[in-house]
Amino acid sequence: MDKETKNILILLGGGIATFGILILLDKLTKKEKEIILPGYRIGKEIKESDITKKFYSELEKLEEEFKNKGIVFENIPGNLFKRNPRDEAHKAIIRRIKKEYPDFGSKVESIISELKKYARDKYKGEWTVYIFEWKRKPTTQFLYYLNRVANIPAFGFHTVGLAVDIVPFNNIHKRWSWDLKNNAVNDLFNKLGELARKHGLVWGGDWKTFKDYPHIQVGGTILNIKDASVYMPLIEMNDTIKSQVG
Repeated sequence: MDKETKNILILLGGGIATFGILILLDKLTKKEKEIILPGYRIGKEIKESDITKKFYSELEKLEEEFKNKGIVFENIPGNLFKRNPRDEAHKAIIRRIKKEYPDFGSKVESIISELKKYARDKYKGEWTVYIFEWKRKPTTQFLYYLNRVANIPAFGFHTVGLAVDIVPFNNIHKRWSWDLKNNAVNDLFNKLGELARKHGLVWGGDWKTFKDYPHIQVGGTILNIKDASVYMPLIEMNDTIKSQVG
């Protein structure tokens, strides 16, 4: 893999590989894709198509246009500041959320605080929870969509920072877990849903289709967010990509 290719790898780290590595697909050989991106074989005819490359390019251009207007999209995983997710990185992200969205940030802080206490009391320190991801660029969202780990192709609540993914973390094995067959993980996700509803937020585990157990967000649709009209070129890409990519 050449230097240019390596430079486009975005390592979120710590979690399952599907979430851990995002690739600019047309820079990699078929073999590299199969090694690096689990799930690539599922729908690979879509991932290798010209239309997929076209949409990625269009989203890159839109990101640049927004940047020129002073709107910068970011990828902010929960361990942005350190390789392993620990309290300092976690607290730093909560501070940023509260600064941008005081009401949402305070709710997220309360939910996590209550969930950490629940985990600590019930699992005696074996399990805790951290923010796995906060913000996500449109191009990153598109790659998640192609790899079937997101149902929004370009612009959603993660894009503007009004959603977070909260994932159980095993303190003994030092790893994240999404394994719903694990009783503790399943229990913590369900407790997350209970706390999200208590604080007036939406839990992805309540969705009828594409259940997203780590995900909590504000209510309403993306069109209800502040300055939604400003983001319309990206919001409209959601339907365009779904109609042409599937």
